[in-house]
Amino acid sequence: MDKTKSNSLLSKIAFLFVLSFTLSSCNLGITSSVVYSEDTYFFHKHEYSEGWASNETFHWHPDLCNHGTRTDVGEHIYEEWITDSVPEDCNLKVRYRRCLICNYIEKALPSYYDTDNYLEYKINSINDNIPSEKGITFSFITDLHLLHNSLSSKELMKVVLDNTPTSFVVCGGDIVSAYCKESETAENSCDAQLATWNSLLDYWYPKRVFQVRGNHDFIVNDSLNKTFYKKTEEETFRYVISRNEDIVTYNNSLGLCYSYDHPDSNIRFLFIDDYIAFDDGQNMLSRSLTSEKMEWLIDTLDCSDDYHLIVVSHEACNEMMSECSPNMIALHNILSCFKNKKMFEGEYNGRLWYHDFSKSKGELICVLSGHSHKDEDHIKDSVLSISTTCDAPYNDDKEARIRGFVSESAFDVFNIDISNKTIKATRIGAGRDRFWNY
Repeated sequence: MDKTKSNSLLSKIAFLFVLSFTLSSCNLGITSSVVYSEDTYFFHKHEYSEGWASNETFHWHPDLCNHGTRTDVGEHIYEEWITDSVPEDCNLKVRYRRCLICNYIEKALPSYYDTDNYLEYKINSINDNIPSEKGITFSFITDLHLLHNSLSSKELMKVVLDNTPTSFVVCGGDIVSAYCKESETAENSCDAQLATWNSLLDYWYPKRVFQVRGNHDFIVNDSLNKTFYKKTEEETFRYVISRNEDIVTYNNSLGLCYSYDHPDSNIRFLFIDDYIAFDDGQNMLSRSLTSEKMEWLIDTLDCSDDYHLIVVSHEACNEMMSECSPNMIALHNILSCFKNKKMFEGEYNGRLWYHDFSKSKGELICVLSGHSHKDEDHIKDSVLSISTTCDAPYNDDKEARIRGFVSESAFDVFNIDISNKTIKATRIGAGRDRFWNY
């Protein structure tokens, strides 16, 4: 064989062998590979950048010759979490931590909330609608069903609280899921979900969270063993009211009805406990207003002076809205008579009622609720009723709820402008922004 051809063949074989080894080395992260050059017959040793490259898990020094080899590959080592604006990112204060080795930044929020500046756009929308004179901004989240919740709302709510003048959070109930997993007991499931809820309250603090009881707070069913677990009324009181005992007005004999006066806006919130007893057939709470709760509501409305009132209940009291129980009509009738300053009369709970609201001074803004897992609103007898869909990614509403996308969570941030009598709800997550006059 011609010697020149022989050397050429050998060089090609050597080149292919080294190339194969190099590619294998790249895939394995081996960094001592060399490349044979047919032009020079010399082996090439990789040189590496002094700068770091990284992904979500690792960092490394890449080679300078684009062969794909790496050196000093290692997992990120993070500093403590901080809340601040991320350098060279957006202007929002978010929770993040930095790798001590390569300066890679990991955010607590999933990256899909950064797509198209989604969250920054929403925060700007909230801040652009802050009442200029008299009003309030607060968040409303409902029907979390924590066993089935992605918990993205934990960080989302924190971003809202840290980047807007949101005064507090209102929760519309149904914090725990109604049924446990087959692998756990109803009691363990309930306790675990409540531990998660307490962690959310601690995380959002010092902003307060005011809540009403839902029809399965705090009751969890075990469908496999046909049993259930229920927290006592004393325990339920601790979860619903006790954190805010210092700033709310309540009466132990009324269960979980209470009021809160926001000092800066002259707005009074009335939190209605619209459940009275445990329904053995449904393993949930039955809906109704007792006579004692009706008396409390009438007296509180009558003594509202010049307050602007927002009523919060788990279930809507407007019969034109989904899942409104006939037992809730009494609540609507009381509120409509107060709104229109006229006589409330009728037979409820086996008793005739008469009360004249004609001289009452307060003004009803709206009624907020959850329960139906739908975005709805309706005005009846001049009373504006608004419901917000569930934060848990259920598909009861027309919005597609998909885990791993923005739509996995859903809650509203309300801007209420008393001077102009307007309500703007900015939706975080699945759904759309909404607007009303009242």
